[in-house]
Amino acid sequence: MMGEYDPSPAELMLGETGEGIRQIIAANTQEEINSILDRHNIKTNQLNYRKFSFIHFDVMGSGLFFYVEDIEEITVHLRGKEQE
Repeated sequence: MMGEYDPSPAELMLGETGEGIRQIIAANTQEEINSILDRHNIKTNQLNYRKFSFIHFDVMGSGLFFYVEDIEEITVHLRGKEQE
């Protein structure tokens, strides 16, 4: 367990957005992804973010407490590794 790290709202939002983008990349062909990136003039080749997993404890009389269990550094290659 990682301890009592408290990610900021921006870190949590970036993690959720990154996961959504990763799923879109995985569900489409590289040609489709490249076409979308080119159409919107997106030059970025990769996206880096942190993926958080949480554990919670229900302490009787005190309430529910959430703690970061793991932080995973994620890199999503938008245009494929060979095109970087």
